Amino acid sequence: MKAGVTGELLGTVEITYKYQQPTFNLMNERGEIVFICQTPKCGMCCTCGTITFDLLTPDGTNVGSVTKFFSGLLQELYTNADNFGATFPIDLDPKMKAVILGSIFLIVNYKLCLFKSNYKFNGHMYC
Repeated sequence: MKAGVTGELLGTVEITYKYQQPTFNLMNERGEIVFICQTPKCGMCCTCGTITFDLLTPDGTNVGSVTKFFSGLLQELYTNADNFGATFPIDLDPKMKAVILGSIFLIVNYKLCLFKSNYKFNGHMYC
């Protein structure tokens, strides 16, 4: 996923897999990994409650999170509506803030793809 405004590239988000566990790499416009958004161990398809994706620097320091909030059992089972939130350092570059917010859309799309189908070939998803 590429995040850009008026043709200017702000950054990219890339999905990588390690032991079937997806990780979202958030990169700046030069392709350097700035943050790693790790999926929780319970997996993406868990509807058991609030799910937190840790936002880490490449050296492993936790600097924030992307959180999918539990909306209640009925809403989780019968709708596609999700509530997300993001926390990150206040002094962060605005371009990277936009990439973090854009990564939420990728996480939502990834979650929907898991429920619709589970086709993954060479790290690419097909829905």
